[in-house]
Amino acid sequence: MSIGTKTESSLHKTLKFRYAGTGKTEFKNLVFAPELVLIKNLRIELTLVDVTEKRINDGLGSWRRKGIRILDKELTALHGCIYLNKIRDFRRFILFSGDEKFTTVQYAKKAGINAGLAYKTIYVLKKIKLIQKAGTQGRACLYKLRKIGKRN
Repeated sequence: MSIGTKTESSLHKTLKFRYAGTGKTEFKNLVFAPELVLIKNLRIELTLVDVTEKRINDGLGSWRRKGIRILDKELTALHGCIYLNKIRDFRRFILFSGDEKFTTVQYAKKAGINAGLAYKTIYVLKKIKLIQKAGTQGRACLYKLRKIGKRN
């Protein structure tokens, strides 16, 4: 295989990314501006999709991908949308009932996500005042669902 020539390169790999699910990964981005969801007329729409990425090994790609560049991305399937218009719509991400207390590790296990994403999710939910600190259990903080009014 010759580096830099398009004619002699071949398709290296086809990767399939499944973004369908419950929308939990949105908190990776919301952690940078959690108060954004408090804006009154803001509407967040999460589109759940499957994407296929085709990569080619011709040496022109990023050094992080060892010269493999992305040739194309295709939308494979559309699974639906989640609309987050008000703060109460974020309750779908709290997997515990009213007065039940939980730690970040318990949340991660119940949600089926890694601890890093669980910490980001808890941070955002605290900032938008959907959950509140309810004490400690050893070194871990306990949280519980906050009562919210009809306005939200």
